[in-house]
Amino acid sequence: LAASGTYAQTASLWDAATIRVAPGRTATWAGQVVDTDNPAALLVRGGGTLSLTAANTFSGGVTVVDGSTLAVNGDAALGGPSSFTGLLGNITLG
Repeated sequence: LAASGTYAQTASLWDAATIRVAPGRTATWAGQVVDTDNPAALLVRGGGTLSLTAANTFSGGVTVVDGSTLAVNGDAALGGPSSFTGLLGNITLG
């Protein structure tokens, strides 16, 4: 995502998905992030900040790389219970 902003769409993940946020930008994903069939992982990269605000249900974990930051409004934003076993990187709980 090259621009800062709020995105309200549901994101359906299949196995793994990457969200890139440009350096110095903050993108808020207000839509729910869900698995399709299999547990799906989320990779945050690009150097910016991704904020997850919905109660998400994806279950494959989260990895944050490239100096990026993942900001969440609570544990429900991090997905299903099995996601907590796969948290890696710079994560801010708010």
